[in-house]
Amino acid sequence: MLDYTTKLKKIEDVLLEALENEPDEREYPLASPVKALMAAGGKRWRPLFMVLCAELAQARCKAEFGGDAAANAHSAYHLAPLVEFAHTASLVHDDIEDSSHMRRGQPAAHLTWGVDTALNAASWLYFKAAECVETAPLLDDGVKNALYALYARQLRLMHLGQAMDILWHKDKTFFPAAEQYMAMVRRKTGALAELAARAGMIAGSGGRFADSDALTRAVGDAASDLGAGFQILDDVTNLVTGNPGKTRGDDVVEGKKSFVVVTHIEARPHDAATITLCFEQAAREGITSTAVARLIELVRGSGALERASAAAQTLIETARARFEALFPAEREQVRPITDLFASMTR
Repeated sequence: MLDYTTKLKKIEDVLLEALENEPDEREYPLASPVKALMAAGGKRWRPLFMVLCAELAQARCKAEFGGDAAANAHSAYHLAPLVEFAHTASLVHDDIEDSSHMRRGQPAAHLTWGVDTALNAASWLYFKAAECVETAPLLDDGVKNALYALYARQLRLMHLGQAMDILWHKDKTFFPAAEQYMAMVRRKTGALAELAARAGMIAGSGGRFADSDALTRAVGDAASDLGAGFQILDDVTNLVTGNPGKTRGDDVVEGKKSFVVVTHIEARPHDAATITLCFEQAAREGITSTAVARLIELVRGSGALERASAAAQTLIETARARFEALFPAEREQVRPITDLFASMTR
């Protein structure tokens, strides 16, 4: 795998700088909960993906319009908060809605700071995220307006996806079909991956590749596949080994209708009542409930874990192939992107 250390260091510096000069925390306790969550880690693959897409767009732009036509892809580093802050804010809200206890190896923000402060801090961070658009260098007002519009649209999609997910896990007896699940996850998780890809294309080309252009749309669609595949793999990991910083099987306690559960029900619809009982028991008893292990063994026995993992791998491979097909002449710039995709499946 390529070494992304330098790029990730630049991204981290931008993220830290964006939060360091906030109002007096004694009067406005907004930044502390999200600063603590960000300091606890995170993959940062979304802003990295955005920077790589910007470099790809710049290369294509230079080839099509000449060297003076492309903006410096470095501007994409300054847009890192646009995707990473939005992602972080969504984690805080998600943990409140799911009654989660742990995030990145520490107590969830609402348990440390209180629900009211955590809610307000995360909501503030959504707005804080867009501030970077105004200060990003080398971007004219038209490009900035396009980025604002893109950000607003993708956040609307993300919240719609979250609403679908919440509706399903609140109703323990309802199991979505596979196509319903994919529609949800392309919004909830795919929307931020698509935001990263489209913002990178717009910034890296200095607006030459507009949000409405066929190339930008195609890149966004591939990114949506990537986001969906990443989420499915994350759900598989939750039931196999547990996600880093969280407890194995906490998706069962939340009543999450993951793609693993969806594929199990498609193969064994007669298990719906049993899985519903597992969800209800785990919700009452918590992570130590025997219902957690029972559900995990149930989906393991049907091969649902393997089928879900294979579906995720296919989505990510499809995204990789689409990038290579869209940019046959930019192999040097495509390789870091496809290598990033490959790292997600290992």
